[in-house]
Amino acid sequence: MGRKKKRNKAARLAPAPTKPVPVRRSRWPWICLGLILLFVVIVRVRLLPVPLERDEGEYAYAGQLILDGIPPYQLVYNVKLPGIYAAYASLMAIFGQTTFGIHLGLLFVNLGAVILIFFLARRLFDAYAAVIASATYALMSTSPAVMGSAAHATHFVILAALGGFLVLLRGLESRRALTLFWSGLLFGIAVLMKQHGVFLGVFAFGVLLYNEWSSKIAANSAGSSAGSLQYPGTDAKKSLLPGLRRLAVFSFGTVVPYALTCLILWRAGVFDNFLCCGLSRLLFLPALFCPHASGCGPPGRCGMHPRAAETSPKRSWGFRLYCTGCCFPGWLRDGDLKARAVSLVLF
Repeated sequence: MGRKKKRNKAARLAPAPTKPVPVRRSRWPWICLGLILLFVVIVRVRLLPVPLERDEGEYAYAGQLILDGIPPYQLVYNVKLPGIYAAYASLMAIFGQTTFGIHLGLLFVNLGAVILIFFLARRLFDAYAAVIASATYALMSTSPAVMGSAAHATHFVILAALGGFLVLLRGLESRRALTLFWSGLLFGIAVLMKQHGVFLGVFAFGVLLYNEWSSKIAANSAGSSAGSLQYPGTDAKKSLLPGLRRLAVFSFGTVVPYALTCLILWRAGVFDNFLCCGLSRLLFLPALFCPHASGCGPPGRCGMHPRAAETSPKRSWGFRLYCTGCCFPGWLRDGDLKARAVSLVLF
């Protein structure tokens, strides 16, 4: 009896098994994101009837010609790639060929960029950083100081590049070649919107290259410690080929939009004009692709001033290389949130 009492007493004193408490996800980041999107809508709705800015008028005219069946570089000549013209044609086909419709399309593009920045920052850091990043971008992208009210090509570059970075992070985790292809495709679309997007693609390729290199080093060190490297040459080739395949698939994805654009323009019979205008600006080598001194087509089309053609690459290359060099190391330091935050700001 005494032993039974002791057992019952011990059973009563023993702590009851606790049920796992379900983790409730906080709703405040989503509420903040909704308020940020509401802020963008309120700001841009007031700007819908504003007349088109200079570049907007050019893009709208080229997009209108596309809707009429006239390809770019036939009646409109410029040093820009035709991606922005196709984007404007899509917006005007959906929302109408008016200033209201163009700025309404810009509203949705801006909202998409804010949402993508939220998810990108949340994936890299946390929900608090995601709210701060999306709010900062929403405020800066609507600022008159950067002509945020106009539907410039930069908005479309950012939208495609942010999607490319999100898909790239997913591809780095899953290591699937198809995911990396879609990431490269988005970066290729960013380049089509404006030539400066090529540096975003180069940055993404550098991140992928570093990831593959570090994975290869980790695999080799693990194999050597386990004593499984009986044929080091064969194992090195086996570990190297998948990484090279992923890099090639990503690179192929970036080239596909440009190759399809060249094919479409060639079928339309305006590839020579495109080669003279768009490609010369992309490579900063107008004299190589265009026989005219202006660097962008025959006189009376879209000629660039010779002095501007000489000086503009010198001013821009140094700054772009500086930004790329500053932001690249911070992204590659695993676990260092401060380094990534600083690199993201510089980028």
